[in-house]
Amino acid sequence: MNAEYYSKLIERLREEVKSKRRGKVSRGIFFLQDNAPLHTARVAKAAVAVTGFHELDHPPYIPDLAPSDYFLFRNL
Repeated sequence: MNAEYYSKLIERLREEVKSKRRGKVSRGIFFLQDNAPLHTARVAKAAVAVTGFHELDHPPYIPDLAPSDYFLFRNL
């Protein structure tokens, strides 16, 4: 998969949402993706902007709570 193909998938996603969820595109769609090089490519960012999706920032990895610390916080 490359950035060109991914940008075409984003455009196709918009068309599918428009056909299956009428009115959703006009109200706004929030788009969350990770920080993979494919998702942060200039072409992919431009495709998200052109489609009108609102891109949410992916939080960076936070090593404050390691999986070995889960026994301290059972409710997680």
